[in-house]
Amino acid sequence: MVTLSTEQILSRVGGSTKQDKKTEVSGVASLSSAKKGDICFCRDNIDKKAVSDCQASVIITTEKVAKWYSGQTTIIVHDKPDQAFSELIDVFHPPQTYPFGVKPGAVVHPSAMVHKSAAIADGVCIAENVQIAAGVVIRPGCVIEAGVKIGEGTLLHPNVVVYSGVEIGKNCIIQASATIGSDGFGYTKNDSGWKKIQHIGAVVLEDNVEVGAHTCIDRGMLDNTHIKRGVKLDNVIHIAHNVVIGENTIMAAFSVVAGSAKIGRDCMISGAVRILGHLTIASETVLAVGSFVISSIKKSGMYGSPVGVYPQKKSLKLMAYLKKIAEIGDKLWKVESTKS
Repeated sequence: MVTLSTEQILSRVGGSTKQDKKTEVSGVASLSSAKKGDICFCRDNIDKKAVSDCQASVIITTEKVAKWYSGQTTIIVHDKPDQAFSELIDVFHPPQTYPFGVKPGAVVHPSAMVHKSAAIADGVCIAENVQIAAGVVIRPGCVIEAGVKIGEGTLLHPNVVVYSGVEIGKNCIIQASATIGSDGFGYTKNDSGWKKIQHIGAVVLEDNVEVGAHTCIDRGMLDNTHIKRGVKLDNVIHIAHNVVIGENTIMAAFSVVAGSAKIGRDCMISGAVRILGHLTIASETVLAVGSFVISSIKKSGMYGSPVGVYPQKKSLKLMAYLKKIAEIGDKLWKVESTKS
């Protein structure tokens, strides 16, 4: 069991305190469940009673909270208490480790290059010409098709499927049952029905990308689908063919991005957002829960419009009417403001 004094915590994560630096903690907990010997954190917008009732030995929080707090718990003041707390979680609960080497129950093609420090579990299937770098962990049931490249320190949880030609960067995390590189939804109509268009592009995941459980990222038709450095995708998301997602964008569950859409860097996309194909979303855009994006967003900001389902012509009219109503409302607001 790990035990840290307040002084040791300050040396690890920074911050300051005006109280006892010898207070010891041996666990992390939420504000409501913490008890003596635990450390927890809170932000500015927390209910004062919740903080006053907290039984933790140490709370990491902001200067604003520290100024009004009058209890006995030791307070560490930190500019970013949530980030400091996340570092301490790793100290008290170190990430799981996996023994390196290829387990007997794994099937690895002779042409595959697997670094000796990689950990390949039973039930993994690795095809020809795959390249697996140092420290990669591939858990049971994963299928890695031909020509895949996986960078250092990447972790694939059980039953991930990585189709041929996909490139995954360093320190990525792919959660269970995600699918990377499946065919895009591309067909052409002929006299006998729908003819499938072969997708010869792939998927590129840059470094530090996380893909949630049951999320599917389609391969490009000609060019690659490209998920850039630091992107975080939640569970049950669909990214269609030829989509590009910029650095450090984060996307919550049940969102769908249609083919060839381009999303900028540092965007925050809430749950169940729908983005139509071939659109461009400006960097640093925030999309509210359930938003339905039907036109490109050229200027960063916060957007949201969860419109219901109607026949197409009526739906387009409704969108036009809503836009006009918003413009009229802005004009009326300006008129009323000048009167007052």
